[in-house]
Amino acid sequence: MISSSFLLFATVQYHLNTAETPVAKKMANNMYVANVITGVSTPRGAYQFYKEAKPLFQSSPMNLQEWASNCDEFLHSIPESDRITGNKTKVLGTTWDMNSDSLFINECDISASPVTTKRKALQFISKIYDHLGFLSPVTLNGKLFIQELWQQELSVSSQSNSCCHSS
Repeated sequence: MISSSFLLFATVQYHLNTAETPVAKKMANNMYVANVITGVSTPRGAYQFYKEAKPLFQSSPMNLQEWASNCDEFLHSIPESDRITGNKTKVLGTTWDMNSDSLFINECDISASPVTTKRKALQFISKIYDHLGFLSPVTLNGKLFIQELWQQELSVSSQSNSCCHSS
């Protein structure tokens, strides 16, 4: 069902809000659908967070799993069944490399499909999902270019679909 993500989110939010603990509040404030994305300052703090968060979900009964961290000490202190597999994970469309503690945004190869129409220009710019705004200085030029194309009222030539020109 389309509404299932919303219902899951609402259920988890309700459950966390009724717990009224600092960990539950932090999780509720740092949640996106079924993912909690948050951080702590120390490995000990991470383990304490884990120890408090697991029972919150087990009482519902839900299993809080796929824990990821850039701290090996923390990851080795929790059961392997609760850890994410591999060294990379997707976080809201952004790839996080836990070893280097780096974020990567998928690159778009313009040479694979040349941008020859307003539609293709918009599709190309829209492929870059940058929810944190790290690439705003780069993507702004593309967005301004699209805005300029629309302001100039360019259209596709009836003779050729490969270029835009004034009508």
